[in-house]
Amino acid sequence: MKVQLKIFSIEAIRGFAAIYVIIGHIVLLYNPQNFFPQIGFLIKTAFSFGHQAVILFFIVSGFSIHYSTQLKKRNLQKTKKEYFFSRWKRLYPLFFLSLILSMLVLYMIQIPSSNLRNYLSFVFLTDISKGSFSDPLPTNFPIWSLSYEVLYYLVYPFLWVYISKYSIQKIFFYSIVLSIVASLISSFCYPNHLTNVFQYYWTWVAGAWIADMKLKNTKVSAKYFKGSIVFCLALMLTLENVFILRDWFWALFFVLILISYFSKIEGSTQKQTILNFTIGTLGILFAFLVTNIESAVFHPVLLRYLLVGILFFMLFFLVIPFHKFQKVLRVSLYPFVSIGSFSYALYIFNWPIILLFKYYFISWAELSFLNMSALIFVNFAFIFLLSWVLEMKLQQKISAQLSKMYVRFN
Repeated sequence: MKVQLKIFSIEAIRGFAAIYVIIGHIVLLYNPQNFFPQIGFLIKTAFSFGHQAVILFFIVSGFSIHYSTQLKKRNLQKTKKEYFFSRWKRLYPLFFLSLILSMLVLYMIQIPSSNLRNYLSFVFLTDISKGSFSDPLPTNFPIWSLSYEVLYYLVYPFLWVYISKYSIQKIFFYSIVLSIVASLISSFCYPNHLTNVFQYYWTWVAGAWIADMKLKNTKVSAKYFKGSIVFCLALMLTLENVFILRDWFWALFFVLILISYFSKIEGSTQKQTILNFTIGTLGILFAFLVTNIESAVFHPVLLRYLLVGILFFMLFFLVIPFHKFQKVLRVSLYPFVSIGSFSYALYIFNWPIILLFKYYFISWAELSFLNMSALIFVNFAFIFLLSWVLEMKLQQKISAQLSKMYVRFN
């Protein structure tokens, strides 16, 4: 079976998520929305889903690792050492440089940081969740997600034994059980780094499962599909303050969208359309009821308007054939394909650079919207240029040298 060496839509998703995260950080740190007091709240809210973008990274990461492993027909039991080396070579050189930059910015803008936090940062052991060993560096807050990614990478060769022995669907089911148990422990018993990481593990395995569907050209029934997407859309936007459930609904929404993109969806009958409408409507009604629970939501009035919008979206969505939906996704993602190739550098370098620009130029930028626009433009250009040079040029040279050393000593 002929397969693509690189999935351009996956590269595009990485690029899109990286751009969204950078914009979110700029909105958070620069507050450009203050120039538009009437819609400032909406601007801030629209770019406040950076955490959910990281969950999308987890899913895409699981897809990429499993897809490349299957494509190369690797026997990970025989090549664990090579696998771990390739992952370290891919992640650590740029990560190390980003931490050096972060330490430099830490010194320049005089933000206090403990030695423990500094040391743990270099070994991927900082996190934002309760029970973590330490918070991330204040000058590179986003690196918390790499402590999750690294553990998922370490587990994969051992998971491969069971994927080879059983079906990946069964492994996916077990990963959901593991994530639920980990979440319960973190929430109610003993929050710690390990359970914090594994409460999102099912999202990474879901990405691997989607890659398996892609490789096997799996057909998926549309029986419950569109209604489930609408159901997740309603709940993920509504459960603002129930963090783990909110994140899981976001993850499930992303998983369903990716399955619909990479799989052949069989056409739905009129009866199935009614069933999808029923599922979607129940999700919207349930979400509407949730908006009355103060402990679950922050913005009940806004959410009720959004739910009305989701209802109209559902009516339109149900009549669109899946192949047209896939085409819309493909066209929407296309501009981000080239950015995906250096999205890792964008992700780990943007926060310290934005902080540095803020420290030196924010008082000037706040004088006018024109000044703020100029600062954001220059900031973006600098982040893009630095990230491109580091990942597309320097990283490749470092990788080549490390590969030569690996061959020489092995």
